[in-house]
Amino acid sequence: MTSSVEKIVEEWLTHMQIPFLMHEKLDRFVPDFQIKGTKILIEVQGDYYHCNPYLYPNGPKNDQQLRYVVNDYYKKCFYL
Repeated sequence: MTSSVEKIVEEWLTHMQIPFLMHEKLDRFVPDFQIKGTKILIEVQGDYYHCNPYLYPNGPKNDQQLRYVVNDYYKKCFYL
């Protein structure tokens, strides 16, 4: 499923003629965008599920947010 924000990023990348892959598996993770021929990955993250620290300075409020935050951490470690 593609979010509205992902569609905006997709349109921008297309408009800028930047070649990319969208939602292509990379090992056990699926980044939102991979810029072809580079090591650049783009992840589009919403405020609620990914627990934006500016909106949730005390951390996750429920198990669902916690799962997303932990998974985001593992993805970031793998990508780096």
